[in-house]
Amino acid sequence: MANDGSIVHKETVGTVSTEEIVNEDGSKTVRVVDSATGAISETNVDTQGASTVKAATGTIDAAANTVTFDVADGSNTVTKSINLTTGAEVAVVKDGSGNILSTTTITEDASGNEVVLEVLASGARTETVISEKGDSQVTATTAGGDVIVSEIAKLADGSTATKVLGTGKVEEANGNSVLTLELVDGTSLTETTNISTGAVSAASEDEFGNVRTEDASGNVTFVDDDGVAIEATEFTSEIDLDYEGTGSDD
Repeated sequence: MANDGSIVHKETVGTVSTEEIVNEDGSKTVRVVDSATGAISETNVDTQGASTVKAATGTIDAAANTVTFDVADGSNTVTKSINLTTGAEVAVVKDGSGNILSTTTITEDASGNEVVLEVLASGARTETVISEKGDSQVTATTAGGDVIVSEIAKLADGSTATKVLGTGKVEEANGNSVLTLELVDGTSLTETTNISTGAVSAASEDEFGNVRTEDASGNVTFVDDDGVAIEATEFTSEIDLDYEGTGSDD
């Protein structure tokens, strides 16, 4: 089962891989890829049972084990690249003149969360992290750098509830992208990403002045407002950003 609640069935016979995704609303997608010929078909069935079939011939990169192909979407062209081992996808949408309108990547992080990142030509971006429970955290960043982090909880009856976790800003300085957030539980976060290397470090301060820092190697330390080392349990946050254990109350 996928993190969004859909049921996924994969089967490979010889060089032909078939993936069927059945969504909670009854709609489904069936994708068939022949890694020998590059032949691809995708069948989408809506909630009313109506089918739409798209077919293409992709380019196989045997070393990377990926298939890349183009599909038409109205007047636009979508170039998709799928990793046949991991299932990771990249979709680039271009208009009729070849201008890139958006790039969407779908991957899985080390915690088993599904990560969907959409970047628009304007620079605006939306990252959605879907936990194994089906809950989502959405980080929406405008072209001007304003950031809103929200959580979408999946309820027992199948409906969802959305709440804002925090707001902030992302700016570039000294070769880094620096994200600052003020969270609704009184915690503040500063996350620094080296634009060249992708290395990430972060510092969070809870409402009592305790600070949690994580360096680019993943080493985590906790100190109080006097800089004295403390236990992780003394750092208090009700918010678990990206479901990776930022807080300690869970």
